[in-house]
Amino acid sequence: MTQDVGKLGSMGKKHQRATFADLVRALEQDATTPPPPRPGLHGPAQLVDREGRTYAAVEAISAKRAQELAQAGAAIVYDPCGCGGYCGLTWFDPQDVNRMVAAGPPTIRRRRGCITEWRAEGGEIYLLVEDDVKWGDVLRSPS
Repeated sequence: MTQDVGKLGSMGKKHQRATFADLVRALEQDATTPPPPRPGLHGPAQLVDREGRTYAAVEAISAKRAQELAQAGAAIVYDPCGCGGYCGLTWFDPQDVNRMVAAGPPTIRRRRGCITEWRAEGGEIYLLVEDDVKWGDVLRSPS
């Protein structure tokens, strides 16, 4: 019976409140930790995916190379007007990428179409498709 009273007594304790110094310390710590980058393009040399991984630009690639990389598991993101993501990007899911691969190599049309390879430190690859590119029935850029 004494044990039960002891348990009840500890349940009734109030939680300690943080002191003003604790609050200031926590705020200072938060201020020094930068927020994670938002997904998208960050200048001409950095792409951040939706999981927060950072990719560096490698080079513009051919339609054949894009097909090979997508077939090997590269993810694909689309910048519809080539504005550097200002208007927004379309992130394709793996099912869409599989449909693109099944359709064969993309068609890079006109001079404005471009596909660029981007790599993360861990070896993951993203293909940034810009502007006038058609890839199967998934990606049909405006003509």
